[in-house]
Amino acid sequence: MKDDLRQIWDGCIALVTALSLRVRAGASQARARAACALAYAGKAVERARQSRETLSLWQELSRVRLLTWHTVLLALILALPFTVRILAVSGGSMEPTFQAGDRLVVENVTKHLHIWRGEVLVIRNPHERVTVEVKRVVGLPGEVVELSAEGITINPDCEQKPGAPLLYHVNSAPCSAHFPAGTVLGGTGNDDFQILLGPEDYFVLGDNRSRSTDSRDFGAVQKGDVIGRVILAI
Repeated sequence: MKDDLRQIWDGCIALVTALSLRVRAGASQARARAACALAYAGKAVERARQSRETLSLWQELSRVRLLTWHTVLLALILALPFTVRILAVSGGSMEPTFQAGDRLVVENVTKHLHIWRGEVLVIRNPHERVTVEVKRVVGLPGEVVELSAEGITINPDCEQKPGAPLLYHVNSAPCSAHFPAGTVLGGTGNDDFQILLGPEDYFVLGDNRSRSTDSRDFGAVQKGDVIGRVILAI
């Protein structure tokens, strides 16, 4: 923009010079120089107009982008009550991770995508639908889950091929994996227990195994039993 204004200024100087030349020199020569000066000034004005149009276009695009972000933000705010809820923990089945009275932020969107081993879910007891539980996912569909005093073993009779990776998400069950006692998944105070999960089943446990009512009691849960995923405690 500054360059265009400078060109306009230069064009005006040239025009004034041409008018002065008309007085000093012959009429034909002055008219020729004045025409050149006018053409130069006109070109500078045209460039300035194009620059203003370009600037106006960028301003319009910026306004559209800002409006789009505002629209997205408003949509998220309006959708928040339907996708996120606050639930309070009752009982001590998830100690020491969560204490009785802790308030949990729970989202109910990503449960429709993947359920991962180790994450904490809020579920409905499959046999007492009014009862809401907070449990950790330990076993995934199609797995054999074995509990013992040493921890938890997934698919204990499977032979792991050398160098083969252990994949823990719902679509790629591991060949075999062991979580020792004392770890988050292995827990402590496990009684001997074994279960074969169906193609839509998930095995869930409380972190405080001695005080938890979980899949050892009410069996496996399915996605239809899941209320949402715990994302943080407040």
